[in-house]
Amino acid sequence: MRENKNTLDRRNFLKLGGILGAGTALGYTLPQIGKLYSDKENTSKASNMPEWRMIIDVNKCKSGCTDCESACRSENNVHPNLNWIRNATFTREFPGGKKIAVSAPILCNQCDNPPCALVCPVEATFIRPDKVVDVDKHRCIGCRYCVIGCPYDVRLFNFEEHTGTMTSKDINPIHPKRMHGVAESCNFCAHKLDEKKNPACVDACKEKAMVFGNTKDPNSEVSKLLAQLEKSKQIPKGLREDLGTKPKVLYIGL
Repeated sequence: MRENKNTLDRRNFLKLGGILGAGTALGYTLPQIGKLYSDKENTSKASNMPEWRMIIDVNKCKSGCTDCESACRSENNVHPNLNWIRNATFTREFPGGKKIAVSAPILCNQCDNPPCALVCPVEATFIRPDKVVDVDKHRCIGCRYCVIGCPYDVRLFNFEEHTGTMTSKDINPIHPKRMHGVAESCNFCAHKLDEKKNPACVDACKEKAMVFGNTKDPNSEVSKLLAQLEKSKQIPKGLREDLGTKPKVLYIGL
């Protein structure tokens, strides 16, 4: 009996479809299973992780000062056209119509509920075990959803390649440069946190307007400051707390 080629082609097609379907399911399911166990592992480790907070006293910030910005750029090889941290002017309004202009540094708020991570379709924006939000530059596809999702306008996109070489004096060889076409923002100098050091901007501030540390450590500078503020009934606040993002960067005087 002569085999019907059309029948065989159809049968092979159905087999191939089943194989592809199974492969697609596995391709989608396996990473999710891995993520599930990873999340459980991260949750179990969370209790041993630090709880970072940065408190910025805008009353100490000097208008026109760029020490924190310069330190950040130098430490993290930030492109000259970008600013991981920048000075902004806010207008405080008081009863009676009085208004006062206040200068304050703006940076990634390192939210506990980061919208940038929520909207990233490839999980390039991720949350470290110590809850620092960072970007996997090799995984980022440049869709800029995170840039749109950030309500603070501090997630940036690299449109240009950094021209500096790793041997240049203005390049930090310890920290890698980012390629063009990827998103980035402040990550509290995560590489310095891993070495139990402060972010570069905190150490660079001559006015001591920026205090950083682990709130789980009662002897940390940030814990001591929070205790003092509680006694004086001052409550540091995050930007746009009404959004529910729970920023780790808090301000005094805004």
